[in-house]
Amino acid sequence: MNSYIWRATNFTRITKNFLLHLFFPVECLICHEPAEIICGTCLKTLINENTKNSQIKDGLKIFSGSNYAGNISKIIKALKYSGYKSLGQPLGKILAMTIAKPDNLDYLIPVPLHIDSERSFNQSLEIAKGISKIWNVEILNAAVWSKIIPRRVGLNAIERMSLEDDAFAVKKDCDLKNKTAALIDDVCTTGTTLLKLRNVLEKAGANILSAYTLAGGQS
Repeated sequence: MNSYIWRATNFTRITKNFLLHLFFPVECLICHEPAEIICGTCLKTLINENTKNSQIKDGLKIFSGSNYAGNISKIIKALKYSGYKSLGQPLGKILAMTIAKPDNLDYLIPVPLHIDSERSFNQSLEIAKGISKIWNVEILNAAVWSKIIPRRVGLNAIERMSLEDDAFAVKKDCDLKNKTAALIDDVCTTGTTLLKLRNVLEKAGANILSAYTLAGGQS
């Protein structure tokens, strides 16, 4: 490429970026390209940047798209703590496209938002919306927290496992008898939250097939 063509190409790229920043003052949180909170290229790498993993906790098979490290941890923190609600659905979609949908699935049940949460949205619900669009499965907000639970961020594994059996309650208008469902959350650390929710839902008649999270590991 001669110097004239290089300068023209570079000028075009700079001009394009300037105009994008002018009209769309947002950039990808990973590569910092303009116009998207997370660009398509970076989105595709999130679930695949670490080896996908699954684990079985007390009979519940939990699938996680990635280890909680690197860019995926950065993006999950942005979703949860920086108000980037719009990240939830794209992340759910990419997770659903990389993990096989279970057979005979009636509902996706997101882990509910904490009673005293400062967040204006439930990140697990947003992730579930993305999964729902790919798997074509209905979302059911079947449960609520039954009590105020102290923040679990920063707790060690033993502290996280201390969650009480009655931490969740099934909504009175939810008929779960003979229904199959999968649980959805952002991160699985010890699996305690998912297990307590599974137990409550199964007491109400549901059959919880599995659980799906964006990442597994310490959050």
